[in-house]
Amino acid sequence: MKKLLAIVLVLGVAGVANATYSMLGGSVDILPGATYTITVDGLAGSYGGWLELEDGGAGAFGDLQIFSNAGPDAFKEWWDGWWYFESLTFNPDSPIIAGPQFAIAFTAGGDSVIGKSATVGLYTREEVPLGSLTINVIPEPMTLGLLGLGGLFLRRRR
Repeated sequence: MKKLLAIVLVLGVAGVANATYSMLGGSVDILPGATYTITVDGLAGSYGGWLELEDGGAGAFGDLQIFSNAGPDAFKEWWDGWWYFESLTFNPDSPIIAGPQFAIAFTAGGDSVIGKSATVGLYTREEVPLGSLTINVIPEPMTLGLLGLGGLFLRRRR
């Protein structure tokens, strides 16, 4: 029974619905209907980059947001599956500030997309890959726990 309780607790902790990912690399699991936000944290200087978005049928990406840290002249441009973005300022009195500068949210679909994945790739202005993130849609922890309990009860009866 203690093992079962530990498994349910681990699954519950792993199933956090809303989160932020600052550095691309690896994968993350989200629940159906949950939203996951990916931020691009920049330095205090001008730069540009690309975000490649592939929803994989798992949900939908929102619009790329530009935060004030990116500078007053920062911009974005959509290129059919890619966001091009630049952190930029032409005004010395309005500097670019290190920290979160751009963000995009991914919202998973309903239960029908469980097992599907979306991917985000981050590239430099020169299209050199910096990393990628896979977003996996998984069943909610309570459903997994109930399935596990049902399996244990079936096994005990035999």
